[in-house]
Amino acid sequence: MTSIGLVLAVAFAVSAAMATRAEAAECMTAQACFDKAASQRAAARDFFNQGVWFREYSKQYFVLAEEYNRIARFAFAAGNPQAGWAKAAADDFSTKAVENANAADERFRQAAFTSAAADASFERGLLIGDGSLAIASSSGGFCDTALHHPSDPDAFGSGAPNSYACVRNKHWIRVCDRHVDGNRVRAWFNSNIDRPAVDGPWATQWAPSQGCVTHNVGLKGNIMRYRVCVENQGCSRGVYFYDDGGIWKDVSWIPKDEAGYIWPPWP
Repeated sequence: MTSIGLVLAVAFAVSAAMATRAEAAECMTAQACFDKAASQRAAARDFFNQGVWFREYSKQYFVLAEEYNRIARFAFAAGNPQAGWAKAAADDFSTKAVENANAADERFRQAAFTSAAADASFERGLLIGDGSLAIASSSGGFCDTALHHPSDPDAFGSGAPNSYACVRNKHWIRVCDRHVDGNRVRAWFNSNIDRPAVDGPWATQWAPSQGCVTHNVGLKGNIMRYRVCVENQGCSRGVYFYDDGGIWKDVSWIPKDEAGYIWPPWP
């Protein structure tokens, strides 16, 4: 193993250990959840960087394999006894190229998984809440589910995304803007009585800077999907309520036939 390969192996071991420790215990306070999310995001970045390195190694090994295959063909044509050695070297480089490509794919998968875990940790922190984020508490707070916007860090110094929306009892949706940057925040949602591909999505009011706005959907039924949007920064992923099991899932994960609903396009 080359010295660079050894460094990568050690880096992977450290990142894997960080991710394992982060997953080992459920965070019980808001700050613990935010700290856990920060650790998971760091691990995800490490996994992604390792994937880039392994992918680059794979490309280099493929180039070497092609070069030695070319040498082998010329050697065979010339009756050079070194042809067999060149072909063996080409096969070895080709094997290493495939191994490194597979390693890159695995690191990218780990990066995506760990990044999703960081989102879950952060959103659990929102649901638990504390003095600076008081939207919920373990003794019966506002939200049953929360969704954050992956925008620039907030003004509270936690390193967490700055804006979010959350839903209680599928009737109330709350939107909070935690960063003074001139960009307003609101949420878009659909209910269970909207006509497929026709009604909605509906928008909440804009949240005041460093404050929240709460919206009751009233006669529009139960909130079935929502996402949070920031001016000039786009929108978060969307989630929808999956009745079978009573859980919220990413819209992107759910095929239309499983959802049983044809969603109108987001604005």
